[in-house]
Amino acid sequence: MRPDPARRMPGRGAWLHLSRECFDSALKRRAFSRAFRAAASTEGLEYDAVAAHVSTDKRTGLKE
Repeated sequence: MRPDPARRMPGRGAWLHLSRECFDSALKRRAFSRAFRAAASTEGLEYDAVAAHVSTDKRTGLKE
């Protein structure tokens, strides 16, 4: 799983606000598993790139 801010990558996607709170809530509710029609477990889905993307201040490019 990786961020696609330009919305150009093929395949199934999931909308997410650019806030760490929204990302954490999606993980807690297992929203990514439903959106990607993946198994209930998070095996195979790597969240590091998305977590880094939502944790970066888009105005400065610096980590919050």
